[in-house]
Amino acid sequence: MIVPLAVASVIAAVPPPLTAPQQLLRATNMQRASMNLPPFVLNENLSAAAQWKAEDLASSRELSHKDSQGRMPWKLATDFGYGKYRVIRENIATTFVDARAVVQAWDQSPSHRENQFCTDGREVGVGYAQVPGKRRQNYWVLLIGSR
Repeated sequence: MIVPLAVASVIAAVPPPLTAPQQLLRATNMQRASMNLPPFVLNENLSAAAQWKAEDLASSRELSHKDSQGRMPWKLATDFGYGKYRVIRENIATTFVDARAVVQAWDQSPSHRENQFCTDGREVGVGYAQVPGKRRQNYWVLLIGSR
């Protein structure tokens, strides 16, 4: 089958859909922009830690700031190579179908809102995991840091 060049260029120009972690970062940064705050910058080490945490939460099917190995967010960040930090904060959530709903829920919780709009955190890691076969049993992690 021959595809006309004009159609082929339109098809190639459509970006792939955002992953759940990308959606969470985008929704969080949109909330921050609404408060005239700078966007969080994605950090590889924090992202690895956040993704591990999301998968750990999904595996245990529990929602806790302490992981299955007993580590709090600051220890987890250090173990994933985010050392010499000044600040570590964490927001976690479960059962929300999309990132926008997660960020809206955090906006309604004083402690989560404080993390979301903090001025002392600059970098973030984002994680998402879903319990297999359970559409509404998912875990979202936003790990915020600053060095």
